[in-house]
Parts: sequence; structure tokens; C-alpha cells
Amino acid sequence: MVGDGFIINHSTNSSNKLESPKKTKKKKKRGGTKKKMTTEQTLAFKSVSEWVFLEQASSLPSTAASCVVDDFGVQKSLGRGGDKVVFELHSHSKCSDGFLSPSKLVERAHGNGVKVLALTDHDTMSGIPEALEAARRFRIKIIPGVEISTKFYPRGSEPLAEEAIQMICDTGGVAVLAHPWSLKNPVTIIKRLKEAGLHGIEVYRSDGKLAVYSDLAETYDLLKLGGSDYHGRGGHGESELGSVNLPVLVLRDFLKVARPIWCRSIRHILENYAEEPSDFNLAKITRFGKGVSPVSCGKDLIDRCLSSWLTNEERQNAVFEAVRLKLSHVSINQGGIQVPIESK
Repeated sequence: MVGDGFIINHSTNSSNKLESPKKTKKKKKRGGTKKKMTTEQTLAFKSVSEWVFLEQASSLPSTAASCVVDDFGVQKSLGRGGDKVVFELHSHSKCSDGFLSPSKLVERAHGNGVKVLALTDHDTMSGIPEALEAARRFRIKIIPGVEISTKFYPRGSEPLAEEAIQMICDTGGVAVLAHPWSLKNPVTIIKRLKEAGLHGIEVYRSDGKLAVYSDLAETYDLLKLGGSDYHGRGGHGESELGSVNLPVLVLRDFLKVARPIWCRSIRHILENYAEEPSDFNLAKITRFGKGVSPVSCGKDLIDRCLSSWLTNEERQNAVFEAVRLKLSHVSINQGGIQVPIESK
């Protein structure tokens, strides 16, 4: 597994069961009233939008004034020009148990207004290359992910949850516990996983925020995340892709934790290439960029590849400047001419 910066969910095959929350006869209309964003929400919206649209300055919402939030802090469009920033952090393709190809999944996400999509197939990342290619056409940001089947007790062939979390942390990922409502003893397990390095748990579903798991997240200082868990089966029982609109403050908190992890991972990939300038290590860099090839970019390769993940400030800080210095001794063959690949 390459540490590109993943949002990774953990599923469990535990036989423990927890009854689903009882359905009420009357569904409350989710969201209640609409109101203007607070100052904190406006700043969060600006921060999240800037990262989502790093390479699309013309698409960056000029202001959060065209958006309002409901009682849960979820973005709502306000008339024409209003633009929500939708993250879908839990989805599956036919590479595991989904019904759509990765490219069709990305196309559907685009049609549903999703701006950031995490493909989290079960125990495989084989669909990521196709999803990345499709995302270039639809101008969607892909977060490579995987939903790892784990166990909590030493039996069977699956890895222990703690081992999976350690692997995720070691490879530049964000470890998130999926389906915590399936646990019989969530408090004990979540406490244990937090000690192992867990970053967050699923709290939000299409039917809203689950208060008990939200409280657990707060108790153990974990990110509150969620997604539709879309498989493409169809029917009334499945949540639509992009239907779980996470509050803007949740998105801000997620990126606040994830981006430094991804920065470190990207730096390690660049350093590995500087130390061993092989085609294999170069491919790890170029896949960060959209339609980027070493031949087409030459000296601007690094900046072109990282511009959709890192801000100018992040790329120009002292740590990355040190990496550029190492790369100044590396060159690639461009039409028979050796061209240095460090950025200007």
C-alpha cells in the first residue's frame, strides 16, 4: 500500500449485534429552519472550498453569503449561484461489492454535485486508478481509500483492528471506524482503537447524526465523519451517493487532521524518488496530477503534480524546499535531453 493520503474506514465482521435505532412513525423534517452562516462557519466554508478548488480558481465560490445552513450546520444552497461543497467519504464500486464501475461511480457523484469522493471498496484499492482517471474528466477530487475487514479478537484470518490502524498510520492514511453501531461493546472497543491511533468514527448517516456515537467521538476526541455507504444496488433501502451532507465544521475538522498527514506522506514520496529516481517512484508522483506526464511538464513537474493537493504556502515551506534541493540533482529524459525536475 502506498501512503498517498487515504480516508480509510474499518468494517468489522464481528458477530456482535446492536439493534438499530427504533423508527419513529413520524419523520422529522431534517434541518428545520435555514439561517445565515456564523462567522466560524463562514471561515470554515472558505477554508474547505479553497482546498477543494485548488486547481479551479474560477470555480471557487466567491463568498459563503450564497449559502445558508440548517439547524445541524449542513450547507444549503440559497438561490442561483449558491454552491454546496459536498464530500462523499464512503462508497463502493464493482471492484468489491458495488454495482457500478469506478468511472460510472465518479460520473454519478458528479451528477449528484459531489466535489470530493472517497472510493472505499472492501479490502482492495484496485478501482482507484480508474476513479482517478474519470475524476480528471469530471473535475472531482478523489481521496483514495479502502474499507478494511478487521477483527477485534485474535481469531480467524483477518487482521486485528489495531494492526490495521497501525498500517494506515504508517502509510499516510486517516483511520476511521465504519459502522460503529454494529458493535456490541462500542465504548470498550473505541477506547482501545483510539489508543492504537484511530482518527475518527462514522457518526453521520442518511437518517441524520447518531447522538450516541457523536458523544463517543467527543469523549475520545475523534473526528465525526460519515457517508452514504453507496453500493449502487438501487431500491428504496439504499442511500443515494452524496446524500449525507456533512456539516461545514465537520469538513473543516477533517481536513485540519488529514492535510498534515497527507503533506508528510507526499513529502516521503518525493524524498523516496530523490533517493531512488526510478520510473516506479516517479509514477507515484505523477498520479497526484491531473493529466500530467514527466515529458509534458519537465522542470515544473513537482508543482504541477501537487497543485491539487497542496497550497502554494505548503509547497514553498522549508520542508518542501529541502526536498526541492534534493531533487535538483535528479533529471528525467525529455526528448533525448536530461531535464531537471525540481520546480522553480
